[in-house]
Amino acid sequence: MGVEVISPTMGHSREDAISLSDFDISETGEIIRCPEGKTPTKIKMKKDRYNVAFNSEDCINCPKNTICPTRQGKKRHYLRYTDKQLRTASRRIKEDEPEFKERYRYRSGIEATNSFYNTLTGVKYLRVRGLKAVRFCVVLKAIGVNIFRATAVRRAVSDNKIVTEGIEPALDNTISVFRGQFRNISNRLRQIWGHMSADHEFRLKLAA
Repeated sequence: MGVEVISPTMGHSREDAISLSDFDISETGEIIRCPEGKTPTKIKMKKDRYNVAFNSEDCINCPKNTICPTRQGKKRHYLRYTDKQLRTASRRIKEDEPEFKERYRYRSGIEATNSFYNTLTGVKYLRVRGLKAVRFCVVLKAIGVNIFRATAVRRAVSDNKIVTEGIEPALDNTISVFRGQFRNISNRLRQIWGHMSADHEFRLKLAA
């Protein structure tokens, strides 16, 4: 549908431990160096799995050895990860960039609306099934929330709780838009009901 998901990755590693995202990773998904600047001695890839080998002497003498995800093998220390873990690590690296934080901060402004939407209308527990029916109910509930808010603002204005120049014309325009949307949906509902009634009558004739 052309929608871009902007959200943090689920799950987090221990704050006092080194994760895959702390390693320097190339565009091809290979480890370039560890957080302590040590380069791998060997890299193997089999299907969607990576096996990266480090010099055991460097790892044993490393001050972060106890919190590092590498594991000691027969000849070297190894870091093993999959394509899925690599994608997650790449996303977490981007999440630390200022660009992502700037785009993501707008989510906090909409979370209260989503919570209010669910609490007021119970949108998470619909009584219908099917994409068309669900979309229809969700849109109606969203329009209801907008009308509820617009009414609250109008009431506050009439009670002189809000004194803002030009707010009433803007509010009238907003309510007019909502009224038009509701009228369109009502007309559509009548059309659907008409088709259903005609189809029902046709089935009764066939049964007779």
